[in-house]
Amino acid sequence: LSGFPAEYPIYAVVRAVNAEGIETYPSNEVSFQVPLAQDAFEPDNSFSTASNLSENPIYDGSFRQAHSAHIEDDSDYIRFELTGWKNNITVTTSGPSDWDDTELYLYNEAQEQLAYNDQDPVTSTSYSRIEMTEIPAGVYYILARPWGTWSTIGTYFVDLSVEVVAAPTGEPDAFETDNSIEEVTTSETHLLTSDAAQVHSIHQTGDIDYARIELSGPSDIKIDVATASNGIVMRLYDVHGTELSNTEGQSDTKTLSHLNLPSGNYFVSVANTATPQFIASYELVLTVYAHPSVPANVVATPGANTLALSWDAVTPSTGYLVQYSYSAEGPFESIEANEGASPLATDENSFTLTGLPTDAHTFICVKSVNGTAQSECSEIISATPLAEAGNE
Repeated sequence: LSGFPAEYPIYAVVRAVNAEGIETYPSNEVSFQVPLAQDAFEPDNSFSTASNLSENPIYDGSFRQAHSAHIEDDSDYIRFELTGWKNNITVTTSGPSDWDDTELYLYNEAQEQLAYNDQDPVTSTSYSRIEMTEIPAGVYYILARPWGTWSTIGTYFVDLSVEVVAAPTGEPDAFETDNSIEEVTTSETHLLTSDAAQVHSIHQTGDIDYARIELSGPSDIKIDVATASNGIVMRLYDVHGTELSNTEGQSDTKTLSHLNLPSGNYFVSVANTATPQFIASYELVLTVYAHPSVPANVVATPGANTLALSWDAVTPSTGYLVQYSYSAEGPFESIEANEGASPLATDENSFTLTGLPTDAHTFICVKSVNGTAQSECSEIISATPLAEAGNE
């Protein structure tokens, strides 16, 4: 015998029939039930074994899986990923039987319950429906199962409908179009200088802003983007369009620093990887630290237990580094001045070292500093502090 429905028990008796067609009394009654077939997604009874509703992340559209609750207390978990910045979704169950009863749950990636439904208010059946609006991009889970741990269902469907809410957009900023290196290569409007911030916007999804930079000499640079968005990625290119560095993966992606750039033309791009990408306004700021020249005319004047240092001021500079090293006949010794270990920083073009030995030379050079940029060391000089009176 074949073709019996799997959802219900079947009752049967047997009668004997003789040649004349006379039947006996019925035998004892027996019952049996055709086992339900498990669906193609088993085992899918937990978050970790959930089936994927789609092979790829979902932007919009409709998706369906056919399931069964082939044994009592069978639960079906389904995973899906949304890519739209905000999404309106509808999750429903349905099936060939008008009498099946289901439950639906919706969870976020942290496995926190977002919604639950038992009876579908739209179809007025015991199937289920969850509707949510403007949920963000991310990973979600559906849990579908029969109502009641004792119930089974031969076949039922889980459907997901996704409608993406349009991402916000704005008017192009004053620098558009600036979406490529070619568009800004010769433009004075797109020249980013260290004395003026540029106000840009990411006015729509996919918008990238480019600006160009001119360096007249070897320099360190720092580029900052002022915005509340956490998805900023900056990239620095040379004159040939070769990428030199970027902020991708950095803890602070809103600041790009690059050292020891030779004079020439460069380009910087700004994009937003956050969802949504739209930024109504942000400031792009360039800071250039030109490499300062080497300090000249470094002089050390010995005094009682002191070495008074001086040198010519350097422009531009934000300070100086004094490097020193004391040595006597081998083995060499490393002795610190009272002011601290070498190198020592100062804002002035003079410095006094104290506490160094008076029996051998201390060797000294000075570097000029401009932000992160440093010059080479000056000519190395040497001097010996004078012994204090009474200690000769």
